[in-house]
Amino acid sequence: MKKCLLFAAFIALLATGCSNQANNSMAAPSVHQAAPEVDTSTPDRALKSMWAISDWRDSFLLGEAQKIEQSDEAKSWRQLSAKVNTKSVADGLSRPEILDKYSRDILQATVETESRAVIVAHIKNATPLPADAQLSKSQQSTREKGERVKYVLEKEKDSWKISEVWVWNEYSNSFIKRRPDNTPNYPVYVFRGW
Repeated sequence: MKKCLLFAAFIALLATGCSNQANNSMAAPSVHQAAPEVDTSTPDRALKSMWAISDWRDSFLLGEAQKIEQSDEAKSWRQLSAKVNTKSVADGLSRPEILDKYSRDILQATVETESRAVIVAHIKNATPLPADAQLSKSQQSTREKGERVKYVLEKEKDSWKISEVWVWNEYSNSFIKRRPDNTPNYPVYVFRGW
């Protein structure tokens, strides 16, 4: 879900740009990073490879968003936005994106059959907070708890591949399947229209 939100934020940046007052300590690396090595020889190595690929993609997308931020179109958008919004609204629309860092720990790895494995991991957002951050109790709790995620992997020939992703839901006290999500993605939500 976070990756979908990051991608949506990237698309929003294409349309809107963002402030050039980014906090350099939280910015994405400006140098293009080489793609990570992929190792699918074991279930845990396949999962760690997926995490590395995901982090690499996020870094790339943020780097591209930062390029867009410097474009003439983004500068024009900020100037036009300042004409129709108060400073506090315009500043809220122009928040710089940051590159999230994650702490990921494998809690349990079980090879159930020759071709099926299940890994349960604990993932927390470990992005450094700004010095002036004031988290609500709910935000603090979410940050401290993180998420429990269950990955189902299947072996295809000599490679382990992730076939399902489940996220723990405290309300139902069970894992809820997140991927694959074959639900059609229709334009029903309002992200920027208001």
